[in-house]
Amino acid sequence: MEDYQRERAGDIETGWNRAVLLTAELGRAKGIEIELADVVPHAMKHVPHAMKHTAITCTKHKGASPWEAAGYFSTSLRTIEDVYGHHSPEHQQSAAAALNRRA
Repeated sequence: MEDYQRERAGDIETGWNRAVLLTAELGRAKGIEIELADVVPHAMKHVPHAMKHTAITCTKHKGASPWEAAGYFSTSLRTIEDVYGHHSPEHQQSAAAALNRRA
């Protein structure tokens, strides 16, 4: 069952269905019957957005340029800067440096 580790998420529905199957499989191994076929995550329609938000945030933490992040995630440069800019390691560094400089 280690085939899922360290792989990028693909289709959300496929991933969810795989999780349901693995849960049932683990339950059977422990002698527990788990039926999740009719279970749907509460906010399934929001999952793709949340995953994209997390991915963009991670790339900003790791120093990706706003321009490259915008292109990679098909998101406007303005959105990357306005919504995710504060996640950059360089966020407000020049302002802090200016305050610390002697005139």
